[in-house]
Amino acid sequence: MKTEKKKGTIAILTGGGDVPGLNPAIRAITIRAIREGYQIIGIRRGWAGLVEMVRDKDADNSLHYEILTEEKVNKIGRSGGTFLHSSRTRPSNVHQINLPEYLREKYKGETNDLTSEVLKNLDFLGIDYLIPIGGDDTLSYAVRLHKEGVKTVAIPKTMDNDVPGTDYCIGFSTCVTRTIMMTNSLRTNAGSHERFLVIEVFGRYAGFTFTVSNTGGSYFDVRVVGGERWIAQVTPDSFRCRPGQQQRVEVAIDTKKLVMGRREHGATLNITTPDAGATQVTVTVRTTVVKEVLRWFA
Repeated sequence: MKTEKKKGTIAILTGGGDVPGLNPAIRAITIRAIREGYQIIGIRRGWAGLVEMVRDKDADNSLHYEILTEEKVNKIGRSGGTFLHSSRTRPSNVHQINLPEYLREKYKGETNDLTSEVLKNLDFLGIDYLIPIGGDDTLSYAVRLHKEGVKTVAIPKTMDNDVPGTDYCIGFSTCVTRTIMMTNSLRTNAGSHERFLVIEVFGRYAGFTFTVSNTGGSYFDVRVVGGERWIAQVTPDSFRCRPGQQQRVEVAIDTKKLVMGRREHGATLNITTPDAGATQVTVTVRTTVVKEVLRWFA
């Protein structure tokens, strides 16, 4: 189905996790492109929309794409998330159970590369330019389409801020702001109960999130990026010493166990106080920001 062209047709999609700023980005692109003479199509649910749509002019593909207008995007510009919705579908690696019904007879593998279907669907829609908004997973597949000849303009979106070639990804600013707010709120609780907190923030293989949060107002006593075994002497200014205690604590962290992709359930922190010797504390690795509250050892 070739859509009626002016200067051309641009498709926009959002993939991966949602972050603040996606709808304003979609709005800005749509309004500028329309005023420059382009038609805009919004692909729904990320790459899934281009995998699951049916190449039939009589088929109902409203769940997979829609024509964007200034009126539509003006209504969503101040709302959170992405009104186009998102998914973590990667067309080059689609499991058999996730194949659209009409493709199951054609693709029989446990995992299947549907790039040829995506290219056919882009041609069916008459797409001249593709604008994917996403992180490294979404954009790495966009590179694949670029190599296949699709004209692609990528917009980096990730709270980790780890997409090469950009200074600030959509979502990073909010991540830093909320990290500062949460850390400072937890700090008062830690001081009240004579404890210290071990906090893990997003960042994957990069340290931008916690580095910028610290320089921006979150006052961590110890800062660690995954790597080798690391030892530091820290003096938590929020703790009050008990009689006869010194306020210094030695923390030894085997950060290899905390690196994403190699995290082990139950990474160990060795905590030493001057008068009590070494104490091992096991931190249970879960998918929460605050992993464990560790008591101040006497």
